[in-house]
Amino acid sequence: MTVTIAPATELDAVFGGVNSHADTIHVAVITDRGGDVADAEFPTTSSGYAAAVALLNAHGTVTAVVSKGPPPTARDSPVPPAMRA
Repeated sequence: MTVTIAPATELDAVFGGVNSHADTIHVAVITDRGGDVADAEFPTTSSGYAAAVALLNAHGTVTAVVSKGPPPTARDSPVPPAMRA
């Protein structure tokens, strides 16, 4: 797992991006001004999903999250069952 973190200011709106794959999810956090805040990849396990959510929440109130790729199918996913593939 590689993690890159740069602090967001209190005035920045924070957005998340998630790219899902069969074995990993890649999470990025940016500001409304395009600043890179955090970037990490996690396994598609319950601890990986928990770490991904923690990464998003660690940088203030997330305004929105955009996902690329199919919805997670793992039983451990924080995505509600009705939204899973």
